Amino acid sequence: MCQIKSGIVLKDRVFMPLDYDSHEEMVEELKLNDSTKEPQFVRVEVTPKDGDIFNHNLKNWELQIDQDLIPKWFNKNQSEKEAKEKLKEWFETRFAIGKVDRINKGRWFIGKNAQVKYIHGSAQVEYIRDSAQVEYICGSAQVKYIHGSAQVKYIHGSAQVEYIRDSAQVEYICGSAQVKYIHGSAQVEYIRDSAQVEYICGSAQVKYIHGSAQVKYISGSAQVGSIRDSAQVEYIYGSAQVENIKDRAVCCFTADTAKFKTIKDNGMAILYYKDNPEIVVANKKIKLIKIK
Repeated sequence: MCQIKSGIVLKDRVFMPLDYDSHEEMVEELKLNDSTKEPQFVRVEVTPKDGDIFNHNLKNWELQIDQDLIPKWFNKNQSEKEAKEKLKEWFETRFAIGKVDRINKGRWFIGKNAQVKYIHGSAQVEYIRDSAQVEYICGSAQVKYIHGSAQVKYIHGSAQVEYIRDSAQVEYICGSAQVKYIHGSAQVEYIRDSAQVEYICGSAQVKYIHGSAQVKYISGSAQVGSIRDSAQVEYIYGSAQVENIKDRAVCCFTADTAKFKTIKDNGMAILYYKDNPEIVVANKKIKLIKIK
């Protein structure tokens, strides 16, 4: 199992790349022979004893061997000492815990009281956590977790975020940004433009879903204020609540425990949970045509 932070010990050095942890990628990059009975290298992992990668006290980190066959030349104590020197570089160049203007490449970790203005380009961020603040996540940047009490103002462009959770707060998800999960007690003010969100669940709160934004699932006890314009929501169920559906927005409810308060303009709610599904509209001029 390749954990943070992984490396390969060779006879003359420790190889520990800054931006990935896959031993197989390292073997390929170094063009090593992995089929001999007397290995040319040793797969290792240097991990924090307390599980906190933001604890940069080197005494908190220990080297573990990640293979069965160990060559006679391998010295664990010396290898650990050299690996910890590599850790220092990783801490200094891939962790944001103070003020950073922009992150545009490499794999980063953002936490504590970090303040970051831009995450963009080909940057990959594993964590935005604690009380970290980020103003813009844009371009083709990728973020895995936004959690803790982290705050982000804009996720836009073609940026991709996997999880927004805990008590994290995001003001705008817009452009063609993609988010997989908004859950826990996370709060999002706007999902707009052509942004796509797969799940809004848990006790997450979203104020506005509008533009041509698309959401696949709203569930749990999630709360949404207004779904409007030509926004679309595919499944609303659980005890999720929607305040109002308006303009040309379309929402599909698949459980009678999910509720909406009002429908306005040309908004539409499709109630799939009934034996005979119903379509609820506010505009009485809308004519529904059944296609045989």
